[in-house]
Amino acid sequence: MPFTGLVAQKLGANNVQAAEEIALSGLIFTFGLGILFAVIFLVFGEVIYISLGASKKVLEEVLKYSNVLFAGSFTIWVANGMAGLVRATGNMFIASLFLGIGSLVQIILGAIFIFGIGPIQSMGIAGSSFSIVIGNGIAAFCLLFWLMHKSDALKLRISIRFFNPNSIISIIKLGSLASINAFCTWGSVVVITAYMTNFGVKTLAGYGVGARLEFLIIPIVFGFGAASTALIGINIGADKLKRALNIGWVATLYSALAAGLIGFGAYFYPSFWSNAFTSDQNAQEVCKTYLEIVGPFYIFFASGLLFIFCISGCGKSSLACYSSNYSFIGRYNRQYHCFKIHYRFR
Repeated sequence: MPFTGLVAQKLGANNVQAAEEIALSGLIFTFGLGILFAVIFLVFGEVIYISLGASKKVLEEVLKYSNVLFAGSFTIWVANGMAGLVRATGNMFIASLFLGIGSLVQIILGAIFIFGIGPIQSMGIAGSSFSIVIGNGIAAFCLLFWLMHKSDALKLRISIRFFNPNSIISIIKLGSLASINAFCTWGSVVVITAYMTNFGVKTLAGYGVGARLEFLIIPIVFGFGAASTALIGINIGADKLKRALNIGWVATLYSALAAGLIGFGAYFYPSFWSNAFTSDQNAQEVCKTYLEIVGPFYIFFASGLLFIFCISGCGKSSLACYSSNYSFIGRYNRQYHCFKIHYRFR
């Protein structure tokens, strides 16, 4: 969340009132986005899914899932937003604890609502989205309660006195730029996936299996990145620039090492990953080709992603925006030409 670094900087500078103003603005911002997306997908969801190629039967199931999910999507936004505020105080344990509780509730209720148990009738695919809403709702409630009553470093005060429109504008400016990173990460996969359809279903499946390994790396990097955003923000606010720089490099090193182990493991043993998802030899071969090409470069993928977290901690998301655009172009060109050469000379 864009306001994690902003709050951390204010806390580091001992400007608690400004931090509390940003915290309230963060709550309003996340709740508002949740409502906005709910309106968009509840009103235009059917049109959007049809444009993506959903047939009549598929569309019915998609809408069952989507309508329930987006009706309560504000809980997802608020839960993750408030977790970002908690991380800004340096308390990673509380944020992880309540999000973990929400996920556990989601898993348990998902099985109950999807299949039904006792007097609770099966909701089918809608049960999955309903459990997501409830799980995140519980996480959001716990995080809000902790910020309002238990947190010492930062109090979330629901009061007009702490409402500052300038804080919301700052969050929107940072958030709109930082969100480009997520768009570029997903966008590169979408663009390449569209291109892979030219080689047939099995090639597409093989690429999809290989590309999913990148999304295993992202949450690992997020663990280091979320911590570094808060710590860098606090130290910049306290004018301890050297310590902030050291934190960024240490977090980058750990992320690179973790991604490097996964990447080189995939390079030397690609069948370990591909065979777990498909038994088709053609798809396995495509997955192997993909991992042998990109696996060794996961170390740079993780480092670049971690740098974006560090930049957000500095409150300079414009730099993250530029780096994400270059990353998107570079990832597309690399994967496009590697697959084109492989299949031309195969």
